[in-house]
Amino acid sequence: MRVCPACDCHVLLLDPRCPHCEAPLPGTGSRALRVGASVGLGLTLAACLGRAEAAYGVPATMSDDFGPTTNGTDTDTEGEGECELPDDATPSGETALITIRNERDAAIFVTPYSSFTCNYGKVEIDVGGEPVLWDHAGTYAFACSSDLCGWSCSDGGAAGFIINPGAEAQVEWNGALWTETALPEACEAEYDDCVNPPGDTCEVRTLVEGDYTVRVNLSETCPVEDECMACTDGVCEVFFYEPSMGEISESFEVSATFPAGAEVTIE
Repeated sequence: MRVCPACDCHVLLLDPRCPHCEAPLPGTGSRALRVGASVGLGLTLAACLGRAEAAYGVPATMSDDFGPTTNGTDTDTEGEGECELPDDATPSGETALITIRNERDAAIFVTPYSSFTCNYGKVEIDVGGEPVLWDHAGTYAFACSSDLCGWSCSDGGAAGFIINPGAEAQVEWNGALWTETALPEACEAEYDDCVNPPGDTCEVRTLVEGDYTVRVNLSETCPVEDECMACTDGVCEVFFYEPSMGEISESFEVSATFPAGAEVTIE
């Protein structure tokens, strides 16, 4: 967590610009945001407005369905222990492999856009009615509410899949998701001007064992015709430059139990 030199608001460690006054922040760039090479592997990004930088490897406690959730202390206000922010969970080490198989006679186009416009993922994942959100860099979206949506969508565009007949694509998910949580009272004075809505923050929870739903969204046409014609491999990535290029024409949904993977067959 850093302080914007222009408006004194607390901002994320890797933000290139202050989301409150748009002032450029030194020492950041688009490369810094690309923490995870594949969907779901970006846990090193401190990813929610009003959150201090995530700390891993501290003592943890277990909850019934999620765990482990850490209980360390971050102090962003003057004086020791005044503001204790929730720490992010340590990854469980388990990975679910989600497979998308094309059994049709023609190529299919998997769009990274979903019903939640700012969710950039090749698949949608839902846990108990709570969506797992991804941003354009393939890391965790740092927005728990639609009010903050624009900040995780600022770069626009995301990569989807072209899957040719008989081929299959795979996406990994390590079971992590954001959970909205109340900001501790001791932190409210520090963050009220910088958090929208005031008093809310986020923490990463790790699904140890439990049900999840996978949804694959297809676009009727390829967003970039030249790239689609050039795709001679079984699977190619193609960049959807804006949401209108990824208009959803069909959706396919399956359920599974983590850490088991899921298979979505398009027939």
